[in-house]
Amino acid sequence: MASSTSNLDLLVQSQAGKEITANALFDAASPATLLGRRQSTTSGLTWGYYGGTLPIAGTPTAVANGTLSLVASRTQQIEAGLVSTTTTAITGLTLANPCVVTVASHPYGVGDVLWIDGLVGTVELNKSFALVTAVTATTITLSLSSVGLTARTSGGTLARVTSGGAVALQIGKGLGPAFVAPISLYQVVTAATTISSYTDYRVNPAGSDSQVSLSIAGAANIVLSTPVRQTERIEFTGAITANIAVIVPPVVGHAQVINNTTGAFTVTVKTPAGTGVTIPVGVPVDLSCDGTNILSSVDALLKDTSGGVVGLTLFKINFKNALNTFTSFFTNANTAARTYTFQDRDGTVADNTDLAGKAALAGASGQDFAVNSLAATATVKTGGYTVATLPAGTAGMRAYVTDATTPAYLAAVVGGGAVVTPVFYNGTGWVCG
Repeated sequence: MASSTSNLDLLVQSQAGKEITANALFDAASPATLLGRRQSTTSGLTWGYYGGTLPIAGTPTAVANGTLSLVASRTQQIEAGLVSTTTTAITGLTLANPCVVTVASHPYGVGDVLWIDGLVGTVELNKSFALVTAVTATTITLSLSSVGLTARTSGGTLARVTSGGAVALQIGKGLGPAFVAPISLYQVVTAATTISSYTDYRVNPAGSDSQVSLSIAGAANIVLSTPVRQTERIEFTGAITANIAVIVPPVVGHAQVINNTTGAFTVTVKTPAGTGVTIPVGVPVDLSCDGTNILSSVDALLKDTSGGVVGLTLFKINFKNALNTFTSFFTNANTAARTYTFQDRDGTVADNTDLAGKAALAGASGQDFAVNSLAATATVKTGGYTVATLPAGTAGMRAYVTDATTPAYLAAVVGGGAVVTPVFYNGTGWVCG
């Protein structure tokens, strides 16, 4: 429609049956209205929306037209996402800021987005999304205020926003400060009995940026907001002072992440309850979520079933210095299968210079090992020879022979016999003693 020539059937003034052409145009364009505001069913504190067809788990799924009950005198978000059909029963709920929900037990963690429904009493929270900001074994703190809402009398369930397992699409509201569900729709401001204004976020400028730069400086874990999660490339910056987890909901998706932080600590992108990927400094990493865990494309391509790296005969292990200003490498140039076992203790890896003299202690001929003193708590064995095979010595070398003839202390050792005796080199020759 931006060009002077259109492929659409346009209305003309003299045309009969304009409504037929207009309705046909609306029908053709109806996918653009999916989850959009429906004027005819929006009234007072009721929000109406259009349904349509969405692919869910690879299957085109019909979504009916529907309505939502909004909360009076609040700014709230209209949003949507896939929600697990596995629920957790609510046993209590505080009317406070933040709202705390009590349960018998639960599987949720900080960074999870939950779907709330089925409450009796606090009906304002039904069909709403909320971000988890803290948990204990039996409580869940939500990023929203429930001050002024109706007290709960019974009922209510929680379910996790996820793409894993059995799921259903839910369209609801969010009473927190920002969008938290995967699909941002509208932000709505209500008065006591009516809708004051609304903003369409179905095309979200923040979510369509090709790159977002986000400072994660400090020591606290980070929960990514919905607009940042929808970005194709995310750069982490800032001086971090502890190992940091960047938490995202377990929703299928992908992004490229680059860690440009400083500090001798790690940045790991993970889901609240799943596994994650530690992002090296300065290297773009392509990440994806399978609905449970965060995965790296490098892991998928290179790791075998045991977690090792397949098909490589030369690789490097990178070591960053404490200030994170340069990288050293530990290289392996094996051309056949090798196994190296490190002792179960702390220690320092020695290099060639450290090891050069140590062979003498194992009896290598002609090598010296200089040491101020040598203390042994067990026996020490020197090299054994026949007299004829004793090496050309240097003063102070010790050994023993197996064929001495009538050895006498400090006398030159003579072979041809059968006596085993210790010998040492006195600077001129080998003598008994």
